[in-house]
Amino acid sequence: MEVSYGKEPFDLRLTCLRLCRNLWKILAVTAVGTLLSGGGYYVKNVLLQPDPGYAASSTYKVEYVENPNAAGAYYINEATWNSLLHTGEFLDGVETHLQEAAERGETGAAAVLEQGRDRWIKALSATLPSDFSIPVTKATTQDPGESIALAHAAEETMCGEFAESMPEITRIKVLDHGDLAEVVAPDVRPVRAVILAAVLSLFFVVVIFLLWELSRDSIWLPATLRRRYGLHSLGTVESMGFAENVKYLLEKADAHKIAVCGALPEADPQGAVDRLREQQPTDSEQTAGTVQTTDREWTAVPSPLLCPESAETLREADVVLLAVPAGATVGKRLEAVLEYLTAQDCKVDGAFLWNADETLIRSYYFLPRAAYPEQETAEGIHGGTGR
Repeated sequence: MEVSYGKEPFDLRLTCLRLCRNLWKILAVTAVGTLLSGGGYYVKNVLLQPDPGYAASSTYKVEYVENPNAAGAYYINEATWNSLLHTGEFLDGVETHLQEAAERGETGAAAVLEQGRDRWIKALSATLPSDFSIPVTKATTQDPGESIALAHAAEETMCGEFAESMPEITRIKVLDHGDLAEVVAPDVRPVRAVILAAVLSLFFVVVIFLLWELSRDSIWLPATLRRRYGLHSLGTVESMGFAENVKYLLEKADAHKIAVCGALPEADPQGAVDRLREQQPTDSEQTAGTVQTTDREWTAVPSPLLCPESAETLREADVVLLAVPAGATVGKRLEAVLEYLTAQDCKVDGAFLWNADETLIRSYYFLPRAAYPEQETAEGIHGGTGR
């Protein structure tokens, strides 16, 4: 027995159909992922968001000795300004001006002075929203008065000691003083977060599903029995032409004893026998103008995985039919059964899919529903339901 599982080409159509058949599962997992990710973002950034405090902003005009962006000149950006604000030299100036303000009795200066430099570093920040020569400093604390006091100390330091200590700078002047502390509005975007969570969840769910689908030795189509295992595929119990395929096989072999073996425990050999008996003509029925006179004995044989002794019954049969359950984890177990039957000299004359997804097969082959007349009246009976 030669198995050609590794030689099978990628079946894009089957993969897409399987994706559509499991779309509700994919959407359900995506919804859970969206709820967890988007909900986590909302809880963290909205419900558990600490008080953002109050910010006082100051805008400056910096006059440089030489244009910082000129070729060969030094380069200054937003990160540079933030680093300069947190240097010991700059904080020394802030501390000096806070002490002077506290001595004058200005509101908030004494409280900010007691907080220490670690708090000042966290509170002070700089941005370059428009131009490299117009920086903006921001002082953020939990009290409006403290923010204004810290902003004023930073302004005096910028225009005084700091400007004098920088050889690249001619002068710094304040364009807009930080006399007003506004409530900080956190940049929270729950709608965008939920949309992003949904897109990422859907992407990863689809990728994981495809990897999972391609890694399994599934059997969904009757043609797989022929392509992968070299078996004579008869189709499915409900498929178009199945009865004729079985009839031709039995007539060709002049079979009197037919054994129907369930390849795996999931298959129901007795149900397959009953179904085959219904589809095959009896002794008294007219077939193409002739009378069927052959007496046939049908035997349901359990899977060798359940009953290894069934090989003896299979050897005594004229024709052995194998009922292979369609499913996701079928291939390797079927391979083990075929290896056992080969070792027992049990020839498999034909195989068919049991409990196949007929809707999937119809869609794969573009078959009309009229090709399945029995399903129109009894959908799902005798293994016709899809999973």
